[in-house]
Amino acid sequence: MIDYFHRHTDGAEVYFLANQTAEPVTSECIFRVAGAAPAIWDPVTGDITPAKSYQIGDETTRLPFTLDAEQAVFVVFQGERAKTRTRNDGPNLPVAEPVEKLIAPWTVRFDSKRGGHSKPVAMATLSDWSQSDDPAVRYYSGAATYAAVWSPSAETLKATKEGRLWIDLGDVKNVASVRLNGVELGVAWTPPYRVELDGELLAKNKLEIEVINLWPNRLIGDAALPESERITRTNITKFQPDTPLLPSGLLGPVRVLAESPAEQ
Repeated sequence: MIDYFHRHTDGAEVYFLANQTAEPVTSECIFRVAGAAPAIWDPVTGDITPAKSYQIGDETTRLPFTLDAEQAVFVVFQGERAKTRTRNDGPNLPVAEPVEKLIAPWTVRFDSKRGGHSKPVAMATLSDWSQSDDPAVRYYSGAATYAAVWSPSAETLKATKEGRLWIDLGDVKNVASVRLNGVELGVAWTPPYRVELDGELLAKNKLEIEVINLWPNRLIGDAALPESERITRTNITKFQPDTPLLPSGLLGPVRVLAESPAEQ
């Protein structure tokens, strides 16, 4: 389901489109605007892209879209009158296809002051902290940094010369910051959780992903402890030892995506 809001402002017709589902949605959207050139504004990256494929009627304009899970965009109609176009046969947003899945083992550094282990924890595969048998992981709330050594595949190295690349984190609970070889690539705070892969790739790269979850899990864990052993102090009393925990951490899969341009 694609939901929308519409506003007329500064001589422009502005539509906010949002995929309300956890799956990609493809749809032809009909806008009650004719004669103005549509452009697509990405609220996460700031990219502004003229619509490549649309059809103008007497009173409406039709655009085909494929929105990723929970993705949102603005469609802005403004400027000179658009030439009549009859094409309506391709996506208006770039398509990013996976070229590599990162399956290297991870080490995760938790904050011992927040109840985490003082030494890095080895994770052969990505998993939900709240499902761990280790209380220091299961009830952890705060920042934790995943680290892995990544040797790019031949497909990824080839794709770096052909277009735009992204590191897609899959599912994240709840916010992630990505560093490659010590260089900040950006913050992923909303689906799709990805940052642009920028800079030269080495034969071996240090990939670091700092993830911050919500704090109820720590409060739930503390509720089962004597007050003297609790890490948190709060007047919020709605959390009990048997309150369901929230999914937390980097759930993945972590992949490299290569972006192909929208159809011309």
